[in-house]
Amino acid sequence: MTPFYKNKIKAIAKEHGYKIRNEERADVLSDKFLAQVTQHGAMYCPCQPNRTPDTICPCKYMRVYGACRCGLYEEVKDGK
Repeated sequence: MTPFYKNKIKAIAKEHGYKIRNEERADVLSDKFLAQVTQHGAMYCPCQPNRTPDTICPCKYMRVYGACRCGLYEEVKDGK
């Protein structure tokens, strides 16, 4: 678990009105985001093969459809 990226994940969730589905998944993905930034320069979705602005976390798929391909986020509905 990479604390800096775990905190970034939490900040993204708060900023966009999402919640983290699973803390263990967030721990795993925090390491993957570190690798993405190290290799590619941004927090690209590690669950998608393309590295484009649309795949920077939260990816366009999450923003449009409310479904995170990584299983990291879910939309908060009715305050829950």
